[in-house]
Amino acid sequence: MRLHFHQTLRIMCKGLYWYFDTAVPEAPLPFDPISPAYNETVDFTSNQLCWQASSDPDPGDMVTYTVYQDISAGFENAQTFTTDATQIYSGFCAPGSLIYWKVKATDLTNRETFSLVWRFFVDWNAKPRAPVDFTLTPYGSDILITWDEVPGADSYDIYSSSDPYIGFSLLQSGLSGPSCLHLGAAGEIKKFYYITAHDTQ
Repeated sequence: MRLHFHQTLRIMCKGLYWYFDTAVPEAPLPFDPISPAYNETVDFTSNQLCWQASSDPDPGDMVTYTVYQDISAGFENAQTFTTDATQIYSGFCAPGSLIYWKVKATDLTNRETFSLVWRFFVDWNAKPRAPVDFTLTPYGSDILITWDEVPGADSYDIYSSSDPYIGFSLLQSGLSGPSCLHLGAAGEIKKFYYITAHDTQ
């Protein structure tokens, strides 16, 4: 929090001067993108974007982030994503494209600080990334498996095993949405899953 001493209010009280300084809230401190590295070529059509944490000089203030992604450095038609973390997965990045991105830090008084604009290339053979967020929910004698929808994915295959390292077999293929009901799985001692995402290219 910055103090402006030229904005001083003086009050006379029994011959003494008391000084009151006006506190001026400040914007979040500067910060930079981290990855993907500037001009890096990526192999997926949705990529994890990471940046440095920004802090706010004002006591008790908090910072949230808005990520901008576009194929233009002017961000005329940007996709935006909001988070309080310092990483997030991007939206769809078409194979062969050049993607620009930047991050805005905003504090509780709506003061803003922008990062530098970074960019990365998407390989012509880029494929969908794997899902990263899973939820297993008992549903009677079954298990409902849900996961995050992967940008650019047209279908999903899900595999299961009673061992986390070996023995995985295909449970269901060609799923069009991010969920699957595993019949009878709630009665088993333990079950492990992994999911692959696919496109039609």
